[in-house]
Parts: sequence; C-alpha cells; structure tokens
Amino acid sequence: SLCGLPVGVSGKVVSLISGGIDSPVSSFFMMKRGCSITYLHFYNSTINTKQSLEKVIDLVKVLSKYQFKTKLYLVPFENIQKEIIKEVNSRYRMIVYKRFMLMIAEKIQEIEKAAAVVTGENVAQVASQTLQNLNTIYKASKSMVLAPLLGFDKEEIIDVAKKIKTFELSILPYQDCCSFLISEHPATTSNPEEIEKMELKLNKKELIEDSVKNSQVKVFVN
Repeated sequence: SLCGLPVGVSGKVVSLISGGIDSPVSSFFMMKRGCSITYLHFYNSTINTKQSLEKVIDLVKVLSKYQFKTKLYLVPFENIQKEIIKEVNSRYRMIVYKRFMLMIAEKIQEIEKAAAVVTGENVAQVASQTLQNLNTIYKASKSMVLAPLLGFDKEEIIDVAKKIKTFELSILPYQDCCSFLISEHPATTSNPEEIEKMELKLNKKELIEDSVKNSQVKVFVN
C-alpha cells in the first residue's frame, strides 16, 4: 500500500536525485510523510550524455505524479570537479564531491524556502557511506540532512522502487558524476577537519555560486 500523509502538509524539502535506484525511493518516502519535494540533480557534461539527463527527467516525471507542481534543478558540476581533481587526493574526492553537493543544496534550499535536504544514502553500501564518512559529508551543511534509507538493505529498496515504477528507469545505463576520477579504493574513514583543510585550496564560494547561477530549472505540473 502507498498510504501516507497528503503531500505538502509537512513542508518543503530539497531532494538530491541521481540516476540510481536509491534516491527516487528516498524522495518517495519523504512524500509519504507529507513533504513536498524540489529535486536537485548534479551532472558533468563531459561524461553525462543527453540520455543521462533525460533518464533523470523521466524519473522526476514518475515521482511528480504524487504532487501538483514539481521543480527539478539541473546543476552543472564539472567545473567544481575539475578543481577538486587538481587539489584533492583521489581517495578523498568522492567525499569532497558530496560535501559540495550538500553546500549547493543548501543554497537551493534557501531559494526554495525549504526546511531540509534529503539524500539517498544507505549505511555501508559504498565507501563514502561508512558512518565516519557520512559524518564528514553531512558536516558540510548547516542544514538538516534527512536520509530515510540509512537502515534499508538493497533488496528492500529495490522492492519499493518496483512498486513506485522507478526501478526500470533506474537500471538503465548511466554515468554517475560522483564516480568521476575517484580512486579504485576510496577512503572508508575521514576526518572533517582534514577534509576542510583540503578544501581551503578551492575557491568554494565562487564555485558554488557559479553552479547555482548556471542551473537550469524544469517544472512539471499535474
């Protein structure tokens, strides 16, 4: 059963959506609890094809049927990644990518007057999702970060994805920009202070502002 609260009664959130299985499901769970969702997708035009973006747009179209009006921000990420690749050891790049995504999400949250940011993380599914690394990533944001799938296993997530009709889209081929030029063995532990030191070499403010300014916004109305 897909029962829950009417969408909107719990306020607005910004949800990070990739082309994978998890993030559409995490967004769905927040809608079930009455949150209306603005979606945020990061892409790198050097690796993400037009089909990749269309896949994400199609996923948001499926999810948009649960609320009257849905916005999707498509955020260019390649300039940020180029700078991170220059300055940050490949073992830590995924963590820094995700920290920048949360910092950008915080800016979109301010624009949208949303209460929180939603992610699709799931404890220990990949190297960046150890408890230590999640702590380092979430500390990048002053905002409340909600991760409804933290305690789910993959099969449970897949079952829900099939129910809400996102699974078939999610398994289509897709190059996730988070995996761009990272180490074969990414760090499973990290220290927020050490990562912040690495980030001092980057012009964070300008990189974040440029990404937000160059975002495209798509609107879906039921």
